[in-house]
Amino acid sequence: MPANNALADRIAEILLPRGCTIRRRFGGIEFLHHGVAVAGVWGDLLMVGLVAEDFAVAVQQPGVRQHATKRIQIDGHVVLSPEQYDRDEDLEAWLARSWTYHVTRQTLLP
Repeated sequence: MPANNALADRIAEILLPRGCTIRRRFGGIEFLHHGVAVAGVWGDLLMVGLVAEDFAVAVQQPGVRQHATKRIQIDGHVVLSPEQYDRDEDLEAWLARSWTYHVTRQTLLP
């Protein structure tokens, strides 16, 4: 499933000014900051990381599920269907939450 380029362009407008870079990978698009993924696009799905409290609330919402591969569930990361990010203010809010998760993780690294 090819990545939704329109969604990727919307994310780029928000994250590139913060110093993120773009990497195409496995048919998707990742937005990285210092080599760590802040957001990703796979088809029409948006993937973001969330702090634990945020994650617990988010996965209870329709159109939000824990990110998982065929083998494992990925802690702290969710996959969002389009109804969760269609409006610009919703996309910005999800990316802000993911940015908080990313910054929190960076401060915990040695």
